Amino acid sequence: MGWVPSGESWLGGGGGEEGTTAFTLEQGLWCGIYTVTQEQWHAVMGNNPSHFNGKPKNPVEMVSWNDVHVFLQKLNALSSRIGFLYRLPTADEWEYIIRGGHIPKSQSQYHYYFASSKTDLTSVGSNDLSSTQANFDGNHPAGFGKRGPDLETTSGVGNYLPNPLGMYDLHGNVWEWTSTEEGSDRVFCGGSWGSHGADCEASSRLGVDPDYRGSLGFRVLAVPVGG
Repeated sequence: MGWVPSGESWLGGGGGEEGTTAFTLEQGLWCGIYTVTQEQWHAVMGNNPSHFNGKPKNPVEMVSWNDVHVFLQKLNALSSRIGFLYRLPTADEWEYIIRGGHIPKSQSQYHYYFASSKTDLTSVGSNDLSSTQANFDGNHPAGFGKRGPDLETTSGVGNYLPNPLGMYDLHGNVWEWTSTEEGSDRVFCGGSWGSHGADCEASSRLGVDPDYRGSLGFRVLAVPVGG
């Protein structure tokens, strides 16, 4: 897991427009560097529901929001990390993380956030996206991004550049569940292998029934008990 320091970010920005909603992460937390993989899911649940199964290092998918909460209950029961609780991020926490944590308002004008390299986490914000940068439908890049490969499947985690916090695959690969509820729906973010580039924006959010299963995975946070 990677450390996410406390701080303030601006949500909802992109395309040259700064974010209009301030969000403060009051307490730092630990976040999964990768989405939960098929082998990790199997280790806890004893099965692999993924459509693209048989790929241990690929993200688990075809898991509903309710399925994920069963996983989290079991993970917390198995965990030896005393004093910490595993949970989903809220949608606002998720956007804070994808944008690289604490950023000035001027840096919220971008849709996509990557590090310069896997060893240099200097933030590089952009409003353009090609499928050489993230796993999505490369026939539909975003902004001035060039057309690229369309894998038509998930990719192994960590195959693309991380974001400025060292987290991988927040843009594309699988949509990610959050804990946020909107009426009877549950919110998910980030785009997937079959999405257009515009669906992979940092502020991209959709909602669906908590029993829905599709190109949806998740990553976990570890927070102090009560956090």
